[in-house]
Amino acid sequence: MNYGALSRFASERRGGHRWVAVAIIVQLLALPGALWSQELEAFDALVEVPVPALGNFEKAIQVQLLGQRAGLDELVARTDVPRLELMETFGKTGQLYFLYELYEAAQACFINARTLAPRDFRWPYYVGVVLSRQGEAAKAIESLEQAISLRPQSIPARIRVGLLEFDHGEIDAAEEQFLAVLEINSENAAAHHGLGMVVLRRGDPEAAIQHLEKALEIQPKATTIHQQRGMAYRELGDLDRARYHLQLNEHDLVMYPDPLVFRLAGMIQGSRFYIKLGNEALKSGRLEQAIDDFGEAVARDPEEKLAQYNLGQALLQAGRFDEAIQHLERAVEIDSDFRDAHYNLGNALSKLERFEEAAIHFQRAHEIDPQDREARLQWAMAMGRAGRAREAVERLQALRAENPDDAGIALSLAAMLGPVGQVDAARAELERALSIAREPALEAEAHFQLGLLDQGEGATESAIDHFQTAGKLNPRLSGANTAAGALQAQLGRFDEAAESFERVVEADPANRVARFSRAMALVLAGNYQLATDKLEEDLEILPQTLPLRHLLARLLATAPHETVRDGDRAVELAKEVFDQAATADHAETLAMAWAESGDFDEAIRWQERALDALPAGQSPGQAEAARRRLEQYQNEQPCREPWKG
Repeated sequence: MNYGALSRFASERRGGHRWVAVAIIVQLLALPGALWSQELEAFDALVEVPVPALGNFEKAIQVQLLGQRAGLDELVARTDVPRLELMETFGKTGQLYFLYELYEAAQACFINARTLAPRDFRWPYYVGVVLSRQGEAAKAIESLEQAISLRPQSIPARIRVGLLEFDHGEIDAAEEQFLAVLEINSENAAAHHGLGMVVLRRGDPEAAIQHLEKALEIQPKATTIHQQRGMAYRELGDLDRARYHLQLNEHDLVMYPDPLVFRLAGMIQGSRFYIKLGNEALKSGRLEQAIDDFGEAVARDPEEKLAQYNLGQALLQAGRFDEAIQHLERAVEIDSDFRDAHYNLGNALSKLERFEEAAIHFQRAHEIDPQDREARLQWAMAMGRAGRAREAVERLQALRAENPDDAGIALSLAAMLGPVGQVDAARAELERALSIAREPALEAEAHFQLGLLDQGEGATESAIDHFQTAGKLNPRLSGANTAAGALQAQLGRFDEAAESFERVVEADPANRVARFSRAMALVLAGNYQLATDKLEEDLEILPQTLPLRHLLARLLATAPHETVRDGDRAVELAKEVFDQAATADHAETLAMAWAESGDFDEAIRWQERALDALPAGQSPGQAEAARRRLEQYQNEQPCREPWKG
């Protein structure tokens, strides 16, 4: 239909066929003149709704949109349609257009619905949402504020206005909206998150952290909050916690109740639109949302290979390998020539060390695309890891001969040569890789492997040098600095070991093993106070880490330096540790803590309990050390050698 007919539609309502006019006049005789005038003005104000192109949508969605539009056009062409029916039809059509991101047409529909029912909250709200999606913030705020005037208790409208105002630097206006939300619901994560951002921008990181912690407490899966927490800690100069929280940001957004938008998902037809939503979620780093969207696509059309493949890919990224394999296997069942599905199925199977099966799928990917060098490389690597090392070496040597300037292939070949005893050949390949590598990550991997070869041959100092060089080239290669720290500790160079583990923590703040190793190295180096301080920081960041809590309890109970010891705190921590895991080792730590606090009766009771709980087969030396500690407590002497025996 030509939407220029809208003006004609309005005039036909004023005139038209005589019998229609008479009927309308009879119906409206009871209406006040002003209301009749408003009715006519509303029809005159209706805007043209553009007809969007639908060629990129799958058939089911095209049928849905065309059917809804045909129904709207039919109503617009008539002269006897009740105003409310027309309003609802414009609204539903706008909802569908909005759902499929046809924003221009959706906006026109919502504007018409608002014109026909100006007191209905839904339409100015939808207009505001559409305008915000189109980047028209000022107009969006105006429409959303109109919605708020109709429904002041609307949390989603206030949250949206607050976020828009914040994005445009109007932090006072943003704060007003977020505070209004908390008056309605004090447990709203989005409002606390918004206030956290407001006060952080004002330069008050401590207040920001309070709001952001509250938001995370309410919505722990909203990992984007960690971004602002990291920035707040950075402003406070706490770089360790800043790095930790920044790394935890996986871009999962803060959610808030928005039924007018959320309920529209039930109108979606077909699977392709959910695939599109999932891909967009992946691009923005929202992995869990992508999994949900791809899962919905699979539920709507289990025979759609892209839905199965994308869900498998997302699950693979999330580390849910068994589930990923199921969907990737289904994708290759639907299309046996689906190269990417075979390749990523090989990846998923490799993660579970099912290398024989992985090799089959890498091989199939290569057969589908003979020019696919990466599939060929992974095929050889899977064969080697499946125990067919010599065959893998032959394939990798052939591949390297064809690609002499590919450092990645040289590194892979070196990794296979070592296990078959060709150490000199492996070293030659690594030196070759170093000479042609153009990326720091590849150079780092070469140094790391050279370090492993040196370590295996007893060349400890050379191994440490290679590991440290690898760690400098690629700080995220945590195994390099970890290996360096372990070797330094073996040589008794505990201060250097602590520095190596510190670099691991800087690159990977969530690495619990590195934090524990750093503290233990400091203890062994005699840096008891620094070890204690680091452990306290660790437990603020990773409060549920039992080994860190246990180490701190034992250090506070037994450190040689009086300024470090704190018996009461040690008892508190040791009790928490034992409650979490009732082992002989943890019982003995509690005995040490009671002894430091001066309660030797409790120390004796817990040491006896530790002796009773010693597992069968315990070494005689450890059992003897535990008995000597019991004698110490019986003589009212605290423990000062906690790791001896």
